[in-house]
Amino acid sequence: MRAATLTKAGLRPMGAYVMLGAGFLVIVARIAFLAETHAAGQPDLTRTNVGAAPAYRIADRNGEVLARFAPRFDLEVSPRALWQAHTPERILPGLEEALGEDWSLEELTELLFPDARDGVIRVDSWELSARQANEVLRFVDGNEDEGPIPGIWVEPNPTNLTTYQLIWRPLEVLSLETRKGRGMSSAWSFGRHFANGIAAALRDPSEPEPVGGPQRDAMREEIWSALIPCVWSRAIRGIGVERVAAVRDLLASEGVSSWQMRLGFGRDRVWPTGRPELLGDWGYRDESDTEAVPRTGLELLARRELDRDVWRERLDFSVPVYHWLADRTVRGSREPGYLAFEHPAQPPTVVATLDISLQAFLHAELERLVAEHEPAVAEAIVLDVDTGDVLAVDSVERYPLAPFAPIYHVFTTGSTMKVVTMASALEEGVVDPSDTLDVGHGAYRVIYPDGRPSGRVIHEAEGALQGEITASQALAYSVNAGMVQIGLQIPDRAFHGYLERLGYGKKPGSGLGPERAGHLAALPWSYSGTHASISFGHEISSTLWQHAAGLATVVRGGVFRPLRILGGVSQNDRSFALPIDAGTRIFSPETCAQVLDMMRLGALEGTGRKVRREFLELAARSLGIDVEQAAARFDLASKTGTAQKVPGELCVHVELSAREQWEANGIDVTAARFRSLASRPKPHRNCYTSSIVLVGGSTESTRRLMVFVVADEPMGPKKFGSQVSGPAAARILAEALGLTRDGEVPRHDLVAGFAASDVSERNEAFEPWSLDEEGTW
Repeated sequence: MRAATLTKAGLRPMGAYVMLGAGFLVIVARIAFLAETHAAGQPDLTRTNVGAAPAYRIADRNGEVLARFAPRFDLEVSPRALWQAHTPERILPGLEEALGEDWSLEELTELLFPDARDGVIRVDSWELSARQANEVLRFVDGNEDEGPIPGIWVEPNPTNLTTYQLIWRPLEVLSLETRKGRGMSSAWSFGRHFANGIAAALRDPSEPEPVGGPQRDAMREEIWSALIPCVWSRAIRGIGVERVAAVRDLLASEGVSSWQMRLGFGRDRVWPTGRPELLGDWGYRDESDTEAVPRTGLELLARRELDRDVWRERLDFSVPVYHWLADRTVRGSREPGYLAFEHPAQPPTVVATLDISLQAFLHAELERLVAEHEPAVAEAIVLDVDTGDVLAVDSVERYPLAPFAPIYHVFTTGSTMKVVTMASALEEGVVDPSDTLDVGHGAYRVIYPDGRPSGRVIHEAEGALQGEITASQALAYSVNAGMVQIGLQIPDRAFHGYLERLGYGKKPGSGLGPERAGHLAALPWSYSGTHASISFGHEISSTLWQHAAGLATVVRGGVFRPLRILGGVSQNDRSFALPIDAGTRIFSPETCAQVLDMMRLGALEGTGRKVRREFLELAARSLGIDVEQAAARFDLASKTGTAQKVPGELCVHVELSAREQWEANGIDVTAARFRSLASRPKPHRNCYTSSIVLVGGSTESTRRLMVFVVADEPMGPKKFGSQVSGPAAARILAEALGLTRDGEVPRHDLVAGFAASDVSERNEAFEPWSLDEEGTW
């Protein structure tokens, strides 16, 4: 706050510098104008408007548009410039009529006078002395020749009671009646008169009045800057196309210049097929952003892809360009002069590997799982095993969880990690599928290499195999004691190396937003502790994205390949496929073939047998054949996971519900608060992570799809991965293979005499994974 003093020229000190600078620029501009006119005979009045940054779209693998820009009309206004030259009584009702029922007169008044509160503007930048306050009142009271100006007064300044604050109601001050009382018909003339009067009231009597046009203009600008601080605003965002012509006609009929109020062009990001969390969000990163930008998800990944230099050479990013002549007076009114319009390039399309229909089905299945089993978090992913393409990935949570759970939520991997343990052991040559192991009778004490018994006892799940079993059975039936014996034969440095090269313990770099690395214990490992635990999937945690990449490596044949979710870029009739990562070989093809055979055994007779049966029943109904015939046409492999968390491990329900409460109340999450959660009671007796990886495809093809479903801490009566996550995995795989559509199988109840076609309900263009009548891809 500062006193309302003016310089001898009628300006505050800063205003004087502005005035001098403006005067200098006027001289320079005049010299340039004369030189140009002399050289060319006419000044250059052409103007150019350039449109927004290049547009782009995102589509799924079938061409379904997931995200695009939609054009938008906005009403942009400079309240300070507009109300110096126009009358609210004409502009506001005119806008109300032009905009129809979309906006009321009261709403428009608030939008076009953004500095006002309840119709009143308090001038905070001035502290008036008693003399200045009296002079202001004398000016607004009028005299014999000039009527009063109602709606303006002074009050003691609440922050400095020795000074006064100017307060005014712009609708009264700028009204037609007030203007006529001063003998003026022009709003522009009254605006100048009003600013002159206020400036004179604030000026020290010993200071001369400003002389010359530039000084007076600068003085008036300074006055209006205090009276209406808002220079520019987007008053209305999104005017219906059907209203644009009426608004444009109003602005033209009232002679509103583009620097006072105009129809602006903007754009909105729209999502035609819905907005799954995977797509991410748009927003402002900081105060310097003038437009919303992608911040997370597929939107962020697509934007970063297009920002790569390679696309500057391959794609056309031309933006719309509008050429016109500067406003000029024609028969007393201003007329714009259109010259030309340069059309923008067709927006490029970033093609995702997703199938949006499968994505929607997967989400629905997760919602069904959460409703039935009440886990804190349920998440799933579908992969094309060979390429690492993500066909669908999503999560459903009982509590608000951000960022995107498949790359952020960390869970204990459990028995699905036994796939990696077995592959590592086979690769190291420490076990053979036919080797026999004595797994005891439900409890196994870890034995040190020198034959000494340790204090660690490994327990089995209900119904586990007992006595002597083969290594293949240890994986197929998920026998903890067998996998611990196998895992402990792998040197810890080698075991750690395999896990590290598969991406465990480090962020995967998906590009979709904030990620977590999970936990991979550093070396050396305690033999009966960490080493034994990791062998059957304990003391190691991961995100869905990480673990899916590791499991897919084994199913693929041993080559680690980062998961990818972008498949290419296209524009017009040109398409560019993004290269598939060559990958890094971790395991030999022979090793992985042996592990996959064990997973087939698991699906046939082990822990995944019920899930296999459910899938085959869906396939049989879809194809109009019996279950045995369906079994001959599909190759299935599985590994279930049921990880019981140790007593000291924090319950996810407790953690996420507490975080929800903290965020709702604006409480920071500190280490001390987080530790305090350990003493809170659990909403259920035992904590489990129930999961399953299900691999399937036609026996006539080498192509395989992999479905991985995780339910973290289900609270229902069921806990095993085959029971909680298995049914959803079977239905998702059937949908991904085109056997069902939205979970429904095709009808075969046709009229007698007509045979049902196995593909009568399928469209290859929309279901690229579906089978033909011969069972091939």
